[in-house]
Amino acid sequence: MIPTWLPSIIVFITAYNLVRRWNPCLHQRVLFLLNYVGFYFVVMMIGGVYMSLVGLWRPFNPENSQFGTRIMCYVALYFGFHVETIGEENTLNTLDDTFLVIVNHQSLFDIMVASVVWPDRCLPIMKRELFSKTGPFGLACWLNGCVFIDRGDHRSALETCDTTLSKMKHRKLRTLLFPEATRGWGNELLPFKKGAFNMAKQGNVRLMPVVISRLSHVIKFDQWRFVPGKVIVSVLPAISPEGKTVDELLNEAYLIMNNEYLRINQLLPTN
Repeated sequence: MIPTWLPSIIVFITAYNLVRRWNPCLHQRVLFLLNYVGFYFVVMMIGGVYMSLVGLWRPFNPENSQFGTRIMCYVALYFGFHVETIGEENTLNTLDDTFLVIVNHQSLFDIMVASVVWPDRCLPIMKRELFSKTGPFGLACWLNGCVFIDRGDHRSALETCDTTLSKMKHRKLRTLLFPEATRGWGNELLPFKKGAFNMAKQGNVRLMPVVISRLSHVIKFDQWRFVPGKVIVSVLPAISPEGKTVDELLNEAYLIMNNEYLRINQLLPTN
């Protein structure tokens, strides 16, 4: 007996090949969308279900993040991100170290690229909407101990940061944040918000700056295509909050990260 889904598959493959032959431009757009939707499916659905099972096996265990980062490394290769890491000697990863990882933010692919330098026992701080709007992915993040913050409620956000700092100190955790708080595709980094630096100063914990080079030469939205290419992830020397105000800490981090962003972008292909 012929499976009910087989005719649909045959029709799709036939239509896809006709489009590829008669309209290469449209074919490129279809291929781009399939890859982009494929990324959502792999990360949000398959990865979410897998990491939910890991979370049920070891609920709220910070060591679980290593299972996810291994998957992300392979997904990065599939999408053509050839990641080169520099400054690995600056990675803070001793067992008793508690610190904040700050990373510039460009797209959903940031976590995937940053997975190559993801420290042990490191949990990201994520906006609360990701828990309720991403299905299995949000559930997996919660089960594995990720921190959700309500950016629209200042008081709630402060309480979350205080609780996170307490957990970090007590359980020797690390936390990852995006200080820009929104995606930026420009030639320079967007201005930093104070959240990460308030936490660093209040908890007297060091900052580990991580800079990801531009991704626009790999993800070409204007041309509807992915182009395999080199992406650089740079780990900069840790920044100590001692003897500095929050504003001084923020300005120092922004200056060195923005300069590094400009520098490593010069090392990428120009096309």
